[in-house]
Amino acid sequence: MNGRRSSEGSQGITRSQRVLRQHSPSNPASSVDKVKVRMSMSLLELLVYTVGVKCRGINKKEHYAPEHMFSLSENTANKMFKRDGMVDLIKHNRTHLVRVYPKGTRVSSTNFVPQQYWSAGIQLVALNWQTYGGFALMLVDKRFANHKLDLGYVINHAMFQRNGRSGYALKPLALRSQDKSLLSKQTRHYLDITVRIDYLRSLYPKTLIDMG
Repeated sequence: MNGRRSSEGSQGITRSQRVLRQHSPSNPASSVDKVKVRMSMSLLELLVYTVGVKCRGINKKEHYAPEHMFSLSENTANKMFKRDGMVDLIKHNRTHLVRVYPKGTRVSSTNFVPQQYWSAGIQLVALNWQTYGGFALMLVDKRFANHKLDLGYVINHAMFQRNGRSGYALKPLALRSQDKSLLSKQTRHYLDITVRIDYLRSLYPKTLIDMG
């Protein structure tokens, strides 16, 4: 895999250099195309790392190059779970990137529960972030208590509080290892939770504070 990536990477650099030469000041554009485009070599090199492709299924007949990445709607991902289970997708996600996104009929910007897609090893689980405002307001003001809580957003928010809030969390060993027995092995985990309550005095009348 490393050798193939290096070969394709060198081809990508060649393409990048060709584009830069075509649009460099030393190579003026023709009279037909007078627009000069300057591109960053570093930016162009990123184009060879991932290539978006259509999902053709996951089976022995289909081959995806290491840089190939496809996106699945939640409906398509759920159908794959029911038809093939998670094992094939977990195996595919050990060497490839996959993205899943909410279905288009979520017109009110609700979210699915991301946990089931993380459990299949999917690295990029996209959510609707329009629900963030309501969640934040409800935490600090009881007047927003009737606002529907978006469970998917809350779980995602909690997930990425880990690892120093870097936006990246390492997948469990069972999802990274080729040892199939790890997927069926039951493990017990303990989670220490610290709850901090911030009392915002300015949001409530003094009389209610004294009564409380």
